Amino acid sequence: MAETAGADLLMLLHHAGLLLHLILVGFAVGGALLLCLFEIFRGEEIAHLERLVSPRIAPALILAIIAGFAPLLLLPVLHPLAYHQGGALLGVWRLAMLLPLSVGLTLIHLQSMESFRRLPGVFRFPVRLLGLLALTSVGALWAIARRVGEEATLWSARARDLPLEGMVREALPGIGLFLGVSLLLGAIGSVWLLEGEQRRARLSPGERFRAEETLLRLALLVAVGLAIAAEVLRARSGSPLGAPGWLLRGGLLLLLAGLVTQLQRVGPGRTIASIGALASLAAGLLLREKRRQALLAAGGGLDTTVAAAAGDAEGRTVFLFALGLSTLGILAVLRTLRRDAPPPPTEEETRIEVMS
Repeated sequence: MAETAGADLLMLLHHAGLLLHLILVGFAVGGALLLCLFEIFRGEEIAHLERLVSPRIAPALILAIIAGFAPLLLLPVLHPLAYHQGGALLGVWRLAMLLPLSVGLTLIHLQSMESFRRLPGVFRFPVRLLGLLALTSVGALWAIARRVGEEATLWSARARDLPLEGMVREALPGIGLFLGVSLLLGAIGSVWLLEGEQRRARLSPGERFRAEETLLRLALLVAVGLAIAAEVLRARSGSPLGAPGWLLRGGLLLLLAGLVTQLQRVGPGRTIASIGALASLAAGLLLREKRRQALLAAGGGLDTTVAAAAGDAEGRTVFLFALGLSTLGILAVLRTLRRDAPPPPTEEETRIEVMS
């Protein structure tokens, strides 16, 4: 029982870190996607939103990378055979993720600079789009790497030629789904940030209202699409709903209710929508883990011996100490970012931005 409890604890820590990583990377990717949309659809509220989102994407992405280290390092402990076999077979393909990640980080940092924002939109849009594509490529390569590690048919016989083109095509629907989730997370996160901007007198109540309404309408449209996609995917799979499925359905309904409530300004809509988004994301992880466990069990790669041995008291103590230390560091960084936030734009700057 003690060994099983140790393995379960590591699995819980893995999913908690992965959930935090997905929230942060979702906000970063969603923010990059919002900036691309802001270059196409202009307006006074868009100018305010662009100033709000642009400087926060790079810190969110850096924090997402930090948060992703824990679940990444736990993978070879939880699924050692599948992880190492898949990694050996992928070879330099796994290292290939470093290239688009470096390009994406560089372009995201460039977009946060005030000198970049002064460029004409015809120059800004290609840079924003390239940064978004770079981050999306990282997700696609990671999805392929995970599939190679999970499906034993791809590594158990030591296959020499991986069907990479086919795996790229199969990863595209999942990438599209994650872009929708990211756009939703970026919009909800920006709605929360707008309140802070008004409280610090960087936005008037009217400016916040117009910007918030734009984000909420976009988030509501995306949420409806995600709810329909979730039902279609479940119907195609033919699997019973189960507890994770009900959690996903309930979370999406809560998300929709929260967005409508916030649009009508009749209650704590942001909080309700945020809880619904968090529950939906957690349910998606549970459904993904259920499928992963089935694939690993079928391929002989599901072995918890290493995880049970690693979940000892000493390891937990070291982990909790490192978690506390890193949390303090992250809070210090966030406090610095809040203190050094850019000053509110002048009326002349807003007018020039809208006209461009």
